[in-house]
Amino acid sequence: MKKEHLEWLRTNKACSSSIQWIEEKNIQSLEEAWYTCERGTWLLWMATKLNVDKRKLVLCGALCAHTVIQYMQDPRSRNAVRIAFLWGRRKTTYAQLEKAKTNALAAVIAARVAKIVDTATYSAIWAAVFAATTADAVWAADTAADAAIDKKSNQLRTAEIARKILTEDILKKIKEIK
Repeated sequence: MKKEHLEWLRTNKACSSSIQWIEEKNIQSLEEAWYTCERGTWLLWMATKLNVDKRKLVLCGALCAHTVIQYMQDPRSRNAVRIAFLWGRRKTTYAQLEKAKTNALAAVIAARVAKIVDTATYSAIWAAVFAATTADAVWAADTAADAAIDKKSNQLRTAEIARKILTEDILKKIKEIK
């Protein structure tokens, strides 16, 4: 990997498993990592660290959270994903986004108190909360998919979503690394 890119990863505290993957796959640059990575969580982490536009990150988080919306039984969770998507598309206000996130968090607390949800549902609810804060939405979506025995497929799906929404911005930001 290019020295400046490896240094950037270490400075930004990339997880050890991502560094190990880069070494095992003999990835030569952040661009190559972006195009070959099969984990949406890692791609959104990179986008967040590169300071990609917040609205695009939230839009991406919402689309990733939507991959597990079938596990969201509480309407507050589904609404948080919808509002995050709309905010990413400039169709709603930040105050509405924050309110939806707060309501989704209330759904998490209610599910926890009731102790009636399985791991997939619980993680999907968290995905809704995190849709407004991006990268964690993908982690929660993958966790929900993992509980439903579909983690690898969801990781690939969220990686594809990230590349579709963020590639142009990512490539510009990578070029700025010196």
